[in-house]
Amino acid sequence: MSEPLLEVIALKKTFPLRGGLFGTVRGQVTAVEDVSFALARGEAFGLAGESGSGKSTIARMIVGLTAPTEGAILFEGRSLASSEAAQHRRTIQMVFQNPGSSLNPRRSIGQSIAVPLEAQGLERAEVERRMARLIDLVQLPADFRVRYPHELSGGQKQRVAIARAILKDPRILVLDEATSALDAESEHLVKEALDRLMKGRTTLIIAHRLSTVKDADRVLVLDGGRIVESGPHAALMGQDGLYRRLVERQFVAA
Repeated sequence: MSEPLLEVIALKKTFPLRGGLFGTVRGQVTAVEDVSFALARGEAFGLAGESGSGKSTIARMIVGLTAPTEGAILFEGRSLASSEAAQHRRTIQMVFQNPGSSLNPRRSIGQSIAVPLEAQGLERAEVERRMARLIDLVQLPADFRVRYPHELSGGQKQRVAIARAILKDPRILVLDEATSALDAESEHLVKEALDRLMKGRTTLIIAHRLSTVKDADRVLVLDGGRIVESGPHAALMGQDGLYRRLVERQFVAA
């Protein structure tokens, strides 16, 4: 069996519990407890669970936005905490639930895409070529490059965020509930863009709407920061467990 692209080993994350007038630390709350899994190259892997189950905390630890309290995250067998593996962090990109948070309101869409490309030392003609390709990949009109974030809908902003996430052709794409804040039409367009970009790319999908992980190769189900179930969608639906109850609850709510 080949070495996994990413391996999460006994991951734990606690946060201080503060109270009182001066915010005194009175204890701690555990968000993630003893979570381990591995991602194979090209695998689509889902994390599911109720709100507060630890899904997004795990994603933030993988991309380096939050440090684990205990455990390790390995990329091609090397710890992402080591200096020699730090360069690999740029090969892991994340698309957040709120697309507006990743866009500078003072920059046009074209500028938001061009600046990271220019930082790579690319010639202007190559920057223009790649920018046009990225905008086309996420199915936005070419003239959107001169627009600003406040002129775009939520779905359009999310497609720009996706374009920026794939600028460096990441080895791993992390999607943190990337469509949960969108209306049905916008969700459909964003999902189409993501489906094209996920082909052959290792993808970690943080799911709120469980329809986003039904086609994943595997789904890990979390409850209270711990793993309670694991398997493909069809296998999990065949069990009388948490995943099936969550899917049925969403189906009734819809």
